[in-house]
Amino acid sequence: MKKFIVGIIIISSFLSLSACQKKQSEAKLLTGTWLMEQKPTLSYAQIDGSSKKIVEVLGAKKSTADKTLIFTKTQRIYPKTATQQANKVSYHYDAKKHEIKYSGEMMGTEKVSFDSSGNELSFEYSVIKSKVTFYRKNSPQAKFIEKKNAAEVKKLETQIKPINKIWQTKRATFRQDFEEAIAGNWSNVADNAQVDLTRDSPQTPATVEIGKPKSAVFALSFHQENKKSKKDIYFSNVKVKNAYISYGLDDFAKLFAVKKLDAGHLKILKSRLETLTFRDIFMKLGTVNLKYELPEQALTQTISVSAYETTVTSNVTKFEKLMFTSSSLGEPTLITYLSPAV
Repeated sequence: MKKFIVGIIIISSFLSLSACQKKQSEAKLLTGTWLMEQKPTLSYAQIDGSSKKIVEVLGAKKSTADKTLIFTKTQRIYPKTATQQANKVSYHYDAKKHEIKYSGEMMGTEKVSFDSSGNELSFEYSVIKSKVTFYRKNSPQAKFIEKKNAAEVKKLETQIKPINKIWQTKRATFRQDFEEAIAGNWSNVADNAQVDLTRDSPQTPATVEIGKPKSAVFALSFHQENKKSKKDIYFSNVKVKNAYISYGLDDFAKLFAVKKLDAGHLKILKSRLETLTFRDIFMKLGTVNLKYELPEQALTQTISVSAYETTVTSNVTKFEKLMFTSSSLGEPTLITYLSPAV
């Protein structure tokens, strides 16, 4: 009987020790640097549309600070990123419930699980029914994912290359069409003559002279007093070199009727891009904006043209009115409406 009791005590002690070791090992597994799985995705390029690319591949980097988690024995560390400072949060790991319990500003719990290797860490969110996976930095799993993603990035880059090539040609052609249409003399005399003086005040007299573009460069003269500021806008024969038609992400979605890009949408995008015309961008966007900077004048200007003030056919492009928006650091924005000078 004594031997039986002693045996039970030994077995119980062993099981208790094994459970304790398991809890300790899981807590130890949590410590280290973890990288979030980043699958390559497609997106429209820069939001201001000045990029020579229309489509780019995202998630191509091996690791970034905002996709990194660092666990010490007692703290979860958020590395410094471009938008936020480094942050540390205290936690306790409950191995029995497989939960991380946070204290301080980030009070709450997160359900976690490990794979058999201990190099794959998953956070499970029951409310939104999603699972986010991280891989231990420099582990075989992390290196495999990076290699797999690199191959996918290369494949996507090959697929978007001809699309971006078409875009470069279209982008340059549309800019040239715009610059040729604005060439000439403009003033706000006609607009001021239509102002109801009992309700509003006319703009200060403004004159603009725009030369015909040559090799993507046009000459610009702009003369106007600025009542909102002591600094008038007055310059003559300035060469504008890096003008571009600005497109936002929403604009691309309107132009091609494709909001979310993936590999399956690339053929449709390419087909619609090939048939896109200068007239289309007015009809689909309503307003088209040409932006440029004048460093010597410390000035940024945008020339906006509405589809309602435009005639665009296969043979003729004619603008009836331009809206100039002039912005300078520390100065009020000046908006000027101009019509062809008579």
